[in-house]
Amino acid sequence: KKLGHREVGMTQRNRERLSQFDEPKNVAKLLTFPIEERERGLRTANPYRKAKFFERALSAAILIYASVRMQNLHTIRLDKNIRYHQGVCILSFEKAEMKNRRSLELELPPNITSLLQEFVKDHRGQLPGAEGPYLFPGKNGGPRSHNTMRQDFESAVLKHTGLVVNPHLMRHFTAMVAISADRPTWKRWHS
Repeated sequence: KKLGHREVGMTQRNRERLSQFDEPKNVAKLLTFPIEERERGLRTANPYRKAKFFERALSAAILIYASVRMQNLHTIRLDKNIRYHQGVCILSFEKAEMKNRRSLELELPPNITSLLQEFVKDHRGQLPGAEGPYLFPGKNGGPRSHNTMRQDFESAVLKHTGLVVNPHLMRHFTAMVAISADRPTWKRWHS
């Protein structure tokens, strides 16, 4: 009661930021960001910088496809949250790891699986803390800082696409893209 009324749902600020995706070209820019960030990494000679490009490409791809919260993204463990079953890569989180206390398990598509494997095999080892179990390692072997990952993502997306996007907005963006892709069905359902 002392804190007052808390806005439920999407904030006005996120509504405004989401409006930049009324333009199909901006949707395309964000959806292709992981691919282009990987390509920028391939053109980079410095192994550490190359690893950072791949890290951003993979984190953006997971944010787009899986719509996970940054808290879950930055704490993905190679020995706990990623597994393979019959050649398929599965990203999973237990109830205790999720804000809504519901477990999550989803199959990553082949393009994200390939990017993940390329990052782990060829580039992750160039990052400080790579001896630890986290997919995105921090300097001391723990997970990479939540704030650092968020800032890195936001600045790279702004620099290369001109879009103002934070990781939380990605959850709204993904929902918007899914609804838009299924618009004919959605219209039939609500008419």
